[in-house]
Amino acid sequence: MIDDVDEAIERYRAEVTAEAELSRADLDEIEDHMRALVADLREGGLPLAEAIAHARARLGEPRQLAREHARVRSPFGARLSRSRAWSAAALLALPVILYGHNSFRHGITTVDLAVWTALVGALAARRTWARAIVLGRVATSVVLETVHVVAGSHVDGVAENFGRERLVLLALFAAVLALLAPWHRRDLGRRGFALALLGPAYVAAMSSVIVWSNAPVSAVVADPVGSFALASVVVAYLGVLRGARWASLAAVLVVLAFAAGFGSHLASAPIAEIIELRVVTLGALGALGALAAVFVAWRSPPKDSHDLSSRTL
Repeated sequence: MIDDVDEAIERYRAEVTAEAELSRADLDEIEDHMRALVADLREGGLPLAEAIAHARARLGEPRQLAREHARVRSPFGARLSRSRAWSAAALLALPVILYGHNSFRHGITTVDLAVWTALVGALAARRTWARAIVLGRVATSVVLETVHVVAGSHVDGVAENFGRERLVLLALFAAVLALLAPWHRRDLGRRGFALALLGPAYVAAMSSVIVWSNAPVSAVVADPVGSFALASVVVAYLGVLRGARWASLAAVLVVLAFAAGFGSHLASAPIAEIIELRVVTLGALGALGALAAVFVAWRSPPKDSHDLSSRTL
């Protein structure tokens, strides 16, 4: 019998990995269960070696355990470990709270804040679809804040303290991105990648509508291109979540919206030079991301009763 917990867990992880290529998050969760079982059995009076053996027996044979994890695996990818999910949610809550200070001036920003708040909650609950959506949006934010920090010092009218605020946001988004990014090639499923790829398009379209929300008429009238792109992105998100291939059609409409002059239209708004640079970056990222999502969503297997479990969503 093995009388060292760390050695027993390492051996058990190796045996499970040999049976199925599970993500690190899956393996960490198995390890947490085994440590908890050993601790409970030790409190019950069992010697360490026997507690390890009983814990291993309760978890099941590595082949059986690997098959069970594969059966309930979400099509969006693997569940994050509690530490990664909760850390990412806590860090993301900070910019969301800061965003909330200015969100009630316009209805559209309030809607966007509500979406972000819901995503933070779903991320803390370790929903795999939320991890994929936030991953795409946070990756976009990292690029945008990098552009802002690098280019802001060369643009007139950008205050020094505002530049420091962007640095803080960049650090926060980069930390969240590191926690959510795949650490294993199977951490994200195809539908998870599709959700992530739609992130830049959502940020671009939402930013466009927010800019034009100051117009004397409704944002839909003032910004028909951005409004159409935003509606198409939302439909594409819903299609991917449902496992429907018509999500690809919605993503095509997003690409067409960007091709219809999204960037030039938004750049004509009364905005600062640094915002114009962000607009150009957003337009490029949104178009490329939506185009890639077209192919990924189309190739993703349709939803069925075997590839989706409410326990891992």
